[in-house]
Amino acid sequence: MQNFVTIFSEKTVEETKIASSVSNIWIKCSGMTQVSKMEPVTVSYRSDERVWKVQMPDLKKVWDGALSESFLNCRNLSVVGLESLHTVHKYGMQRCFAGCVSLSNVTNSYTIPVYEVRENGFEYAFFNCYKLPELHFPYLSIIESGSFAYAFRKCADLKTISFDTLETCGKSSFTSAFYQCYGLNDVGFPELKEVLADGFQNAFNSCTSLRLFVLPNIRVLKEDAFRSAFRNCDSIQYIILYNPDGEYEFSDYAFRNAFEPDSKVTFIVPEETYTEENDYPMFLQGCGLVDVPCLYRSPVQKTEYVKENLPETDSSGNVIDVDGNVLMDDANKPITSTSIGQYSSKLFRLQKLRSQKTHTQAEQEEISILTELESALSRVSYTEQTTQKVSYTYHVLKRLDETGFKDVYRLRDDTNELIQIPIS
Repeated sequence: MQNFVTIFSEKTVEETKIASSVSNIWIKCSGMTQVSKMEPVTVSYRSDERVWKVQMPDLKKVWDGALSESFLNCRNLSVVGLESLHTVHKYGMQRCFAGCVSLSNVTNSYTIPVYEVRENGFEYAFFNCYKLPELHFPYLSIIESGSFAYAFRKCADLKTISFDTLETCGKSSFTSAFYQCYGLNDVGFPELKEVLADGFQNAFNSCTSLRLFVLPNIRVLKEDAFRSAFRNCDSIQYIILYNPDGEYEFSDYAFRNAFEPDSKVTFIVPEETYTEENDYPMFLQGCGLVDVPCLYRSPVQKTEYVKENLPETDSSGNVIDVDGNVLMDDANKPITSTSIGQYSSKLFRLQKLRSQKTHTQAEQEEISILTELESALSRVSYTEQTTQKVSYTYHVLKRLDETGFKDVYRLRDDTNELIQIPIS
C-alpha cells in the first residue's frame, strides 16, 4: 500500500482486496486530483496480473512522467476510469496501459475528457490493448510532438476513434498512432485545420478496414504531413480534403510515400489545387501511386421551386387578417410572414395546456394569451404560392482530364456517399 501512495499521490488512496493472498485487486484513488513523480520511486503495478480494475475519478492533472509504465503489462486489467482527466504533461502517461491485453472499458462511455496532452504524453499509452473497441476525445485542443505516437498501435479490435475539437496536429503527434489497428474503420477529425511535418507519419499503416478518411475543415498541410500514412491500407477508397472557407496552404510532397503503388484510392480535393501542367495537385507529388485519381470539389448553387401556403400580407410584409388588420404579437409588434411559423407553433403548447385537468394561475394566464393568438391566426387567409429557394448543401465533384470534365459526382454531406449524376 505504501508503494502505491509513493508512486501516485499524497492524497487519499483506497484499495480493496489488496492482500497479497487474494487473486483480484481493485484500485480506487479517491480525492486524488493530480499526480507527480516523487523520489524515491518505488515499485509500481507493472506486470501485476492481480490488477483488474483501476478507478481515478478525481484525477485532473498528470505531471511529467508521473504515470509512466504504471500498469504496463497488467494482463488482466479490464476496466479503467479517468472521468475527470484534463491535462497530461510530458511523458505523463507514456506506456501507462501498454500491454493490458484485457482492457475493454475506459471511463464507461469510452470517452477521455482530456483537454491538453503535452510532449509524448500518451506515447504508447494503449499499445497492444487489442480488446479496446472504441475511444473518444471530445475536448482535446492542445497536443505537441509525439503526444499520441504509437498510442493505439496493435489495438486490433479498435473500430472507432474521434478527436472532435482538435484543430492542429503537431510535428510527429500521431506517428504510427494507429499502426496495425486492423479493425479501424471510423476516424474522426472534424475540426482539424493544420497538420505539421510528420504529423500523421505512418499513422494508419496496415489499417486494413479503413475505407474513408475525411478532413472537412483542413487548411494547412506541411511537407511530409502524411508521410507513409496509408501504407498497406488495402481497403482505402476515398480521402476527402476540404475547407468551406476556400483557403488552402497545401505543401508539395505532403503525402510522400503515403501509398502502395497499386492502391485504389481516389482523392476528393479542392478545385483550386488543380494544376494543369501535372494534371494532379502538387501536394500529391511522390505519394507513391502510379496513377493519382482526383475528383475536384467545388460548391454549386442549387435552386429549387417549392409550392407553399403563405399568409396574406401588406406591402411591408406584415401578416393581415381577412379584414385587412395587421396581426400583433403579445409585445404589440407586427407579425411578419417570415415569423408567423413560430407563433403557429405556440398553438401546440395551447393544446397541451388544454389537455391538463388542472392549471396553475400562470398557466391560466398563458392559456388566455394563446387563445387570443389562436383566434387571430384563424382569421388569416393563406394562398398557395410558388417560391424560389437556393441551397448550398452539396458540392459537385469533377474528374478532370485533357478533354474537360470526364465524370461528375454529387457528394452527400451527411454520408460522404458518392453518386454519379448527369453532366448538364
